Amino acid sequence: MSSSAKRALKIVEVLSGADRPLGVTEIARALALPPGTVFRGLDALLRAGLVARYQASSRYVPGPLAERLRQSTLAQFRIRGVCLPYLRQIASVSGETASLYVRLGWYAVRIATAPGTGEVTHAPRLGETHPLAGHYAGRAMLA
Repeated sequence: MSSSAKRALKIVEVLSGADRPLGVTEIARALALPPGTVFRGLDALLRAGLVARYQASSRYVPGPLAERLRQSTLAQFRIRGVCLPYLRQIASVSGETASLYVRLGWYAVRIATAPGTGEVTHAPRLGETHPLAGHYAGRAMLA
């Protein structure tokens, strides 16, 4: 893989992990790259649909193609379809958001969720990874 392709993937990774839209300078700082290099990478990613401008501003978010790739990856976990009715039932009875995590090495990946009726203070995005010891679901897997 070329160095420019690796940089482009790193840009998408930074945007996907951010909790808000990011500007060129913020991305450049996170990757320790010159802003001009990041801008050129964003331009190519924008044309490919992997990133999008946030409300016509100078900030960027993951694009529609990145979202479709994420969804198709999560769809590969067939257990999602089996578990979703049970997650919905748990969420409706408890009022809490119910999530399904799978273990990938020393990490847990959230692959399904059913929102509860209560307020959610923090719910990681689907596909987001966490060290196993960092959350209750991971600690249960380690036990």
